[in-house]
Amino acid sequence: MGISIEDIGIENFDVVPEIVSTGLKDIMLPVKSLKALKSISPNNQKLKEYCENLDVIGVHVFTLETEEKDSTVSCRNFAPLVGINEESATRTSNGAMGAYLVKNNILKYENNITITSEQGHYMGRPSKIIIKIEGAKENCIIKVGGAAVITIEGKIIL
Repeated sequence: MGISIEDIGIENFDVVPEIVSTGLKDIMLPVKSLKALKSISPNNQKLKEYCENLDVIGVHVFTLETEEKDSTVSCRNFAPLVGINEESATRTSNGAMGAYLVKNNILKYENNITITSEQGHYMGRPSKIIIKIEGAKENCIIKVGGAAVITIEGKIIL
């Protein structure tokens, strides 16, 4: 991923990267800072091979430091296995990240929480993804959504 092992983790938490799925398997990779998140520069061919070996779609990297004050987390998503070097808004991975945050007691959870995830900033395509988690921690329901903006329109003529 182009970062050092010292960049991985979350201050004051004993967490490690983990494969999580809310429909599609991704590696959740916590990093300690926005600086580490920004500096990621993956070798896409090696990452693709790594994902193939682990049978995962990609890597969802996140930090609790954010660009915007109303966000909970900032993230980047890499899925070269399916032809996506980096994605600006990833619903399934953000849902899995929400589950990771709750499971590992990183965010306080008492039967419901709303998490605001910012993604796409370093691609020039910022997005906000809303993750709502409800119910008992061991059997919670995860809902993911957000607002969309049309950036380009076109017409296909057959």
